[in-house]
Amino acid sequence: QVKAVRRVVKGGQTVAAGRAREAVADGVGRRRRAERAVRQRDREAQPAPESRGDRAEMREVLELRAQVAILTDLLRTALVNGAASGPALHHRAELGLAG
Repeated sequence: QVKAVRRVVKGGQTVAAGRAREAVADGVGRRRRAERAVRQRDREAQPAPESRGDRAEMREVLELRAQVAILTDLLRTALVNGAASGPALHHRAELGLAG
């Protein structure tokens, strides 16, 4: 009978803990890429702003859109991972996740 050995990588961290941390980092990276994609798309869709005021307003709009993208991603993840009853079903349908 072979005992399962928890391999420890540098820093006294187990392999499982390392994988968990990488998964979290990957989620953060995915969100950042989503934000960047939204900003890039908006930049391409809009003509160059004329005045400083327009630029500040545009920056605020881009930040809000990025936040909406993050929240939508988080909500979609939460709904896919769990809550399949009550109000969640309504939101799943809105996000195109009904199933």
